[in-house]
Amino acid sequence: MGVFRPVVERFQGNGRKSTVEPSDRIITPATIMSASRPELARRARNRLINGQKGAAYITAACFATDMEGSVARLIDKLFPGKGWGVSKFGIPADTIADSAALMIIGEGIIKGPKVHPLGKLATGMVLGQESFKAGWAGLRTVQFKAATGQRLEIPVQIEGKEAMVEKMFGIELAVITNELDSPAARLAIGSAALTVATAGSVRGEAIRRAYDRAYPIMLEEGILDAKAA
Repeated sequence: MGVFRPVVERFQGNGRKSTVEPSDRIITPATIMSASRPELARRARNRLINGQKGAAYITAACFATDMEGSVARLIDKLFPGKGWGVSKFGIPADTIADSAALMIIGEGIIKGPKVHPLGKLATGMVLGQESFKAGWAGLRTVQFKAATGQRLEIPVQIEGKEAMVEKMFGIELAVITNELDSPAARLAIGSAALTVATAGSVRGEAIRRAYDRAYPIMLEEGILDAKAA
């Protein structure tokens, strides 16, 4: 268990699931938060590439939108049955928005002239793991669809959210080096970015491998369900 587990459990984890059936709505406050993530990431990327300060604040706001799950569950608690909280579209949208934001800001970090080299290294590690995960998920989704005619749904686990928080925090630290002028401070923050990003990437890859080991069982169950339908 990592240092971010208590935070993740507080806002995303066990005991805070909505008791309301997910709605079919596409546009909800939570999905709007998810949709804003890539746009905020784009703004941060542009500042980084241009060597402008202020990217750290935009990046922090971008990653703060990852709390949309808590917002959705709160809405369901306050207004049950209205359909404005947790939605079937929101869960996959959250995952896509997470990866998109990391990729977009990551581009700005890699190209940013003022980002510390250790921050770039940390970001490269995160982007590598995210790219590999996305390729694996895409391949498995196509295979599952071809074999069962159904969409592959990979369940979100607390460990996966924890790994994503670690990767986001590593990226944020890398962005902060863009804001600093002190060589010592840049080195310290860059080192911290590399440490946290490494932990998140290793944890994320371990979770992906666990999903890959479980995939044959999911595929078999999907084929049986398709035959029974």
